[in-house]
Amino acid sequence: LTHIEAETTEDDFVMLKIDIDTPRIELPLVEQIANSPRLAALIDEFYFEHHVNVEVMGPEWSLKPTHPTYQNASIEIFSRLREMGIRAHSWI
Repeated sequence: LTHIEAETTEDDFVMLKIDIDTPRIELPLVEQIANSPRLAALIDEFYFEHHVNVEVMGPEWSLKPTHPTYQNASIEIFSRLREMGIRAHSWI
């Protein structure tokens, strides 16, 4: 994200995909974007596989059944990003 801030302008088209498959690393990056009007102004298109507690995917993502993040949290994150002007997309 530091590189995006240092090397791009609002005139550039910036597409960012975060798919590290490690929620404890991914989510802080997404929160950093959601809390930064400067980054939001630079990122045009954003793709993120938010790892949520969905029974069918839990084992694939190595999530415990007690994993605290549910689909509503994902909707909230993507809504915040979209309200900031980022075209944010998710997938499972």
